[in-house]
Amino acid sequence: MKTIDILVEVTAEDIAKGQPRRCSLCPVALALRRATGKEWIVGTWMRPWTATDAIETPAEALAFIEAFDGLLEEVAPFSFTLAVPAEMLAEAQP
Repeated sequence: MKTIDILVEVTAEDIAKGQPRRCSLCPVALALRRATGKEWIVGTWMRPWTATDAIETPAEALAFIEAFDGLLEEVAPFSFTLAVPAEMLAEAQP
């Protein structure tokens, strides 16, 4: 399976606009949308909105999501690289 490495940069603006406990509106989902042009659902696993398969959320992204959703810790901008199966990026957007 061919994968494409995507650099996902979660910015201060993503954090300000993100909504805790909203799997398609959290800062990581917003950054993925900007990086790929697709809506994403993000949790323990992540996938574009229209995809049927999912990929595991990298540990650094999962730790950020848990801190952001818990509202107990300050979070800061960060970035990570995500290997996305090429067919996930090729699927039509609704």
